[in-house]
Amino acid sequence: MLKEIYDYLKNKAKTSSGYYAIPYLWASQSVINAMMPSDRPVGDDRKPLLVNPHKYYSRILSEILEQKKPGVHYERPFSALKEQAGRSAFTGERDWLQSRYMYGFFVRATTAYNHKGYWKFQGSQIGRYTEGGTFLKMIALLPYLKKIGIDTLYSLPITKYSHLYQKGELPSPYAVKNFLQIEPSYKDALLAGFTVEDEFSAFVEAAHMMGMRVILDFVPRTCARDNDLILEHPDWFYWIRASKEEQYKAPSIDALGFCQPSVENLSTIYGAEQTKELLGLFSHSPDRLDPQRWEYFKEEHRGKEESFFEDLVKTFGVLPPPGFSDWVNDTQPAWTDVTFLKLFHLPPNPSRALVGAEQPPYVLFDIIKASNFENDSPNLPLWEYLVNVIPSYQKRFGIDGVRLDMGHALPRQLEEEIIRKARDLDPGFVFIAEELEITKDER
Repeated sequence: MLKEIYDYLKNKAKTSSGYYAIPYLWASQSVINAMMPSDRPVGDDRKPLLVNPHKYYSRILSEILEQKKPGVHYERPFSALKEQAGRSAFTGERDWLQSRYMYGFFVRATTAYNHKGYWKFQGSQIGRYTEGGTFLKMIALLPYLKKIGIDTLYSLPITKYSHLYQKGELPSPYAVKNFLQIEPSYKDALLAGFTVEDEFSAFVEAAHMMGMRVILDFVPRTCARDNDLILEHPDWFYWIRASKEEQYKAPSIDALGFCQPSVENLSTIYGAEQTKELLGLFSHSPDRLDPQRWEYFKEEHRGKEESFFEDLVKTFGVLPPPGFSDWVNDTQPAWTDVTFLKLFHLPPNPSRALVGAEQPPYVLFDIIKASNFENDSPNLPLWEYLVNVIPSYQKRFGIDGVRLDMGHALPRQLEEEIIRKARDLDPGFVFIAEELEITKDER
């Protein structure tokens, strides 16, 4: 895909005109020498460079393509790059991560720039140019990153994110709208005819050519409150009455300090008055509240994932609740833009005697911290979906590893299956987990 994009840019460069501002560090000295006026002082990094965008990017991609070796399939994972003439040679070695120089980035922000060269930065796409970060612009950074010794690239989530309940001017990348789709705003307007998937594929391919591995952030515990899966799988989510949303908050447990939920303190947590009030806000899923009406609603809104949520709330009077910390008496604000996936049908085994038989599925500290409690009611269809998300990115793009967001809260069986499924495809695939206890470093 990288070669196809290069050919497109090179062809467009023959007839394109106009100037495109870039930071000085985005251009290697050879690019500067080839494209800049001879009277510009070398090393003058006080002002942005003004370049023809198609010529600039085609020149960068040309330098990267010069690193390509015959017979090597750079769209494959890095551990398979010894493949020659169709013979697979996965190394299976995973200790490479311990001796790497890693660069972490957020596509939207890392390469955001005012390409007009005047006035101010204006967001994503302005006319012919995309001012927000894109994969094409990330490719342009690779020679510089290689020059300073970077050999591993770690990206915050690149999945499509939701604009619902966003906390600022732009949404969080952790508010995942669709686990299998890439955020469309990361597509560059300069590449007409290419998809954002094409451009990410080219980014991974270019990174591999430069001797760099690519690690993505994967979010298996939470998602956006209007995640696309709701229409087909409402039973994969928790629900509260919409009229009670303002009352929803993590309960304060006065008898406990700042601590994690445990079997020993469950009775104290469930006996607290605020816990009882919280449990009273939950509802069954809309398909259970009115099965016939839900089937009609689902068919009516199929293919309209961008706009179904408001109608769902109006029709059924329920919505997925916001998330909150798994720590008891945590002072951090609610996670209002995400909700928890319902990994189990029932509460943890030791918690079941503490709630009534008619209690709808609910969220509480022990539910969130699924790694700390036995539970024999896994939501297996959801687990099956989650364990296949990473392999999808491996097969489509050849990524080399992931960071598991909230890995500390995943049930052990699910975490092990996620790891096994990915390493069946690539024995050299690495995992980094968000873990809060150093004693669990071997998990």
